[in-house]
This record gives sequence, structure tokens and C-alpha cells, in this order.
Amino acid sequence: MMKLVSAVVAGFVVVNAQKASDVELEHFQLLNELRAKGFTCPGGQKYEPNPTPLKFDCRLRQASYLHSEDMAVQDYFSHTSKNGRSPWDRAKAQNVNAMAENIAAGRSGAKDVLTQWENSDGHCRGMMNPSARIFGVGRAYNSGSKYRYYWTQMFGRESELATLDQSCLEDEPQPTAKPTLPPVDAPVSSCKDLKSTEECNADLACQAKEKKGTFKKCQKKKCKKIKVENTCVLVSHCKPQMKNGKFKKCQNA
Repeated sequence: MMKLVSAVVAGFVVVNAQKASDVELEHFQLLNELRAKGFTCPGGQKYEPNPTPLKFDCRLRQASYLHSEDMAVQDYFSHTSKNGRSPWDRAKAQNVNAMAENIAAGRSGAKDVLTQWENSDGHCRGMMNPSARIFGVGRAYNSGSKYRYYWTQMFGRESELATLDQSCLEDEPQPTAKPTLPPVDAPVSSCKDLKSTEECNADLACQAKEKKGTFKKCQKKKCKKIKVENTCVLVSHCKPQMKNGKFKKCQNA
């Protein structure tokens, strides 16, 4: 069993952010089981059983937990932090590159929040994307905030496996210290390299172009056509334009 060190301060449960909690690891296991079985997301995108499980990465877990904690403490719900940082900024602060982030609020259980994301097409596609190879998740709680429970998932590509960090998992052997290098942007496959509607639409940054129901090509999603802030933040070549703290439009990054 994982040790969960916590204290209650003015309604906020302060968890030892250096160790993954039991509920987070349960969620990780449930997600790998879902990917292994295969799943069809609400929008119709079908994902075949994936025999390659995600690896738990403690850098992504730390970035996830700290964002959940920040949302709980400051009582907000957004992919953009109060200080303006994006998911990619938060991942890089932990020396890792992320490819996708999901956030949820209001559910306490590992299975409940997974179901919540399964029932949302964009979140579902992010969880099932076969390009994801590493994963981290963090849950925070504050009885005084609007939703009380806050969850963040983060995913990374195969290029991050070489520096996989599992130091937050109890009973895991600690890796030999290695020299660190400045983080670099994880290579992102070009939309034009994707050769089917299914592959193209599985990537949140891409959109399939069809002619008479037949796949023609895969192209970058147009930022200006994205009307939701949280979707805009998750597309790597786009960024939200804000006015007086409110989402105005999605534009090229």
C-alpha cells in the first residue's frame, strides 16, 4: 500500500506531493485497463485494444498534482493557471514535455472521474490516443472550493521514455542519477503524415478532410474555428486570446 501523508489546513487537504497516492495509482491502473480493452468515444472515434500500457511518470504527476492543488486552493477551473501558465509551461517546469492534459472537478473516486472523461469526446480521445506513452495524474481536495475535488491528467510521447521518472512510486528502485539537459520540445508528428480519418481525428491538433465520404488528407486544425478556451489550450499550435479574464477567441500560437 502507498503511504498517504496529509494534513487539513482550513479545509484543504495538503498531501505529500512527492508520492503518488493510492487513488491516483488506482486511476492509472483503470486507464490502462480501458486502453487495453479498447473503447469508442462519444463522437464515434473507435480505439482498438492497445497492448502497450502507459508508463507512470512522476514529473507529469507532479505537474498534474500542482495544477489540481492550485485550482483547489484558488477556487477556479481552467487549463490556464491564474498566473497565465499553459499545460506545456507546467510540464516544462518539471523537466518534461506534455502532449495533452485533461482536467475534471467534482468527483472523488478514481473510477468516477474516469467515467466523467469517457463521456466527454475530447477528453476521451486524449486518454485513448495511442501516441501517448507516459502518464501522470494528480488529485487535490479543498472543502471550501466550489467543486472540492480537482483532477488533472497529463500525457507524454514516446520521446520522453528515455528520462522516465518513477521516484514517486513507493518500492520502486531509485534510478542512478544522470546528468540533466535543458528540456526540449517533444517531436510532434505532422498531421500530413497521418493516413486515415481515424488516425487524423485521434490527434486533437489535426482534422481530417474528406471528399464524398472518402479520406483525402489530414491537416492542422484551424485555430480560429475553435470556440472553446479549454480546447484551444490543448491544441499545441493555438493559444487563447483573453480579454478582462474571459476567453475572446482562439488564435495561432
